[in-house]
Amino acid sequence: MGRSAGRDGAVRTAGHSLAGPALKTTFAALFSTLCAGPVAGLVAGLAAGALGAGLGAEARAAEAPASPPMGRLGLRYIGVPEGILVTAVEPGMGAAAAGVQVGMIIDAVDGAPLPVGDSARAAALRGPPATTVRLGLSGPLDAKPRVVSVERREAQASAEALAAEHEAAPAPPPSARPGAQPAVVQDFRAALRQKSAGKARKATEALVAADYGGIGEAAAVGGALTVARNRPQVALAAARALLAAKPTDPTLLLRVADALSAAGDPSGALEALALRAATLPPELRLGDGRAVVTGSSSLRARGLEVEALAATGEREAAAERLRAMLPFSESAGLVAALGMAPLERQAPWRASVAPVPPFSLALADGGTWGLQAHDGQVRVLAFWATWCGPCAEELPELSKMAAEVRNAGLSVVAVSVDQGLSPAEVGAAAAAMGVELPVGLAPPGLSEALGISGIPAVRVIGRDGALRYAAHGYSAGSVRGVQAAIEEALADKGGGEVVIAQPWGPGGARLRYFAPAPGVSGVAVADGRLTVGRPGYPLVQLGPTGALAGEPEEGVTPPLEGLVWFDGPVGSTGGAPILRALREDGQARWTRGLPGPLVGLAVQGPELWVLTQRELVVLDAEGRALARRALSGLSIAENGAGEGVFVVTDGRRAELVREGERIVERAVLELPGAARVASGGEVADRGTFDLVSGRFGPGGARRVVVSRRDGGVVALDGEGAPAVAVNLPRPAALAVGDLDGDGQDELILRIDDRGVAVVDLRLP
Repeated sequence: MGRSAGRDGAVRTAGHSLAGPALKTTFAALFSTLCAGPVAGLVAGLAAGALGAGLGAEARAAEAPASPPMGRLGLRYIGVPEGILVTAVEPGMGAAAAGVQVGMIIDAVDGAPLPVGDSARAAALRGPPATTVRLGLSGPLDAKPRVVSVERREAQASAEALAAEHEAAPAPPPSARPGAQPAVVQDFRAALRQKSAGKARKATEALVAADYGGIGEAAAVGGALTVARNRPQVALAAARALLAAKPTDPTLLLRVADALSAAGDPSGALEALALRAATLPPELRLGDGRAVVTGSSSLRARGLEVEALAATGEREAAAERLRAMLPFSESAGLVAALGMAPLERQAPWRASVAPVPPFSLALADGGTWGLQAHDGQVRVLAFWATWCGPCAEELPELSKMAAEVRNAGLSVVAVSVDQGLSPAEVGAAAAAMGVELPVGLAPPGLSEALGISGIPAVRVIGRDGALRYAAHGYSAGSVRGVQAAIEEALADKGGGEVVIAQPWGPGGARLRYFAPAPGVSGVAVADGRLTVGRPGYPLVQLGPTGALAGEPEEGVTPPLEGLVWFDGPVGSTGGAPILRALREDGQARWTRGLPGPLVGLAVQGPELWVLTQRELVVLDAEGRALARRALSGLSIAENGAGEGVFVVTDGRRAELVREGERIVERAVLELPGAARVASGGEVADRGTFDLVSGRFGPGGARRVVVSRRDGGVVALDGEGAPAVAVNLPRPAALAVGDLDGDGQDELILRIDDRGVAVVDLRLP
């Protein structure tokens, strides 16, 4: 990754985690040390100076009896080209007393530039206790450098302060500790793992009586109903008890309907779905206030309704519901089940896909499993963890399926994402579940490279090394989907193009070109060029036909996430709380630390609006802060019809403008369920993966495109009805831009594990 994490003198290479880039591992290590173990262990860790870090120079120095004690500033940081970026500030230490904040960039020590290299930087920060050091730094999203004096202190001082705070506060009960569930929730989930329907019903009634443990309906139930699928009577008893309580959470009601349908109670499933429909806000609300159905939240519910109606003998009603679904989803299985005429499919979009980079796994039996060692085979990677309940259901099924296929051209391996366990330990856990597959540990970076953001997850890699199929989560049909993908990949001898999308509907969409780029994490459009960023690669610019329009110099760190064009590419780097602006040739223009993780960017004329999890800030082209406001939002988009931006917070859409050094609200709409916003003021619910407004209509009229979390993309006509629909292997982030200067926008689909598709879209 090229970044290091340190705590004053102790530095180490930042690692990788399932949750994301190296910085997240840094924070996880810090918090796990603070939250785990008795006070004595915490004090000892602080005194050693090894909080969240391996033994470094500072800790080793403490081991030498003749060495004097060294003072620290109380900082945790990562190295960036501009200096060091502060990622945590320790209470009770000198940095906190001097006002140093997370997101600040330190580039000078005692009037001299910060040295290059981890060891030199650590040495510059260390010194005897009670001495001071002058740090040159700039604040989060602040272009003005300043100098602060920070006292070096012994670690024991902060340890004693933290210990005193701990002793003053009563120890929390086990259910209140981070990560622990209330006892009634634990009892409920334990009951659903057993075979007694009576115990499941009583535990469910107790859960409801205890108000779901105070953590919310859906959170309390979690995936327990799914885990109980192979015990239908247990799932049925729990689902009926939940339905009798008339829950109001749409997520829980969908899980209840799913469980009832699978357990043979279609009437109960219909009742749960009716309750759910009464609680849902509109999936999409257009800028003029019209409510529109997009299928973002309701496709699974609609499919269950069709199945339940057919199961209760109401086939005509089922067919009517299915016809209403077809503009949003191909629903081939339901169409066949009801004996309806299949849809006339358009030709699929095919393109060459780049092969997955080589990697190897350390196996539980002491060997290794290498991707290249299985060239010419279909390779299946099942990602799981020992603590994952749904994984315990899916992995044995995948193992059984692999044994039944028995094809020499197939290699299936279980890939554990557990941290802190050995290959032998995860192998023993898999064997205890009856898994008869090779079991290994995921190497650093593999989860990110294959887009694994949650588990269980499956990736099918074809004979040619290209990713052919991606599955997320566990359901009754997930293993069948994996098996179908394996059979298709086995039939393909490799070397040809693969299907990257399946369009259907009346037409109006044409694939202009596809640029293979696995791991792509940001795109921006300007001056007829498409700029693409991905981890480990320099930025690439593509012209109207996909031809390479130039590359920046090697070694330049590109902005990779939240990429926009603002006098050049601007974005966050590798998930770190840092904003980086480059020139067109890829050279750095300016860098700003952020006060928290980036949510989104919006360009409005000469202003860049930056939304983080803590604050909304307006920057000029030189990166100077023009205005700022404390705000925690979910989504941001430029106001396509005026000045300022739209920001969605929880359940409301605000129109914000800059007035001098202030950011003010001009209009606020209360919109329950709002989570996404587009430049026309359109607002979508949490079932929507992405939402854009572009000039896709006649004469450049604005039209809306929705990307769903199931991989479906739906484009709406001028009446708000679906005009074009496309199925993708996984959800796609959307971008809009005019690449050929004809006054009509092209739609850009960013498919993380495959690349970028540029689509000509013409809507009525």
